[in-house]
Amino acid sequence: VGASGGSPEPRSNSFMRRKRRHARKIAKYVLNAIIDRALHASSSASSSARQRQRKEERRGRRGKSERRGKAERARKRASRSQREQQQKQQQQRDSKRAASQDPSSKAAASPGRASLGGGLPAGDGSEANGAADARVHG
Repeated sequence: VGASGGSPEPRSNSFMRRKRRHARKIAKYVLNAIIDRALHASSSASSSARQRQRKEERRGRRGKSERRGKAERARKRASRSQREQQQKQQQQRDSKRAASQDPSSKAAASPGRASLGGGLPAGDGSEANGAADARVHG
């Protein structure tokens, strides 16, 4: 019986040899692929680590008496202001979302639709979707 438990008749030698050779070829290919991938991953990881180290060394090499250049100061200032702007936007977004999820504020914000009872007529499935919607557009 063959390795794959097929038909009960005995396999010929030549057939088994061919089968084994095929299996060996596949194994070689798979191994090479795995090794290549591992090598590539480790080499790229180590190179990025080296780059980071070099960068940190460069950053720490300034003496006490040395001042920052004009360009560097400007760059730092720009990144700081950008960060502050992003934080502001995030806060605005958060407060808006909190307001939209608060049912009392919804009725107060739209006095014209207060007669409908909080905006939308009941039973159109919008209430069930509210939480999922907020999750998607978070």
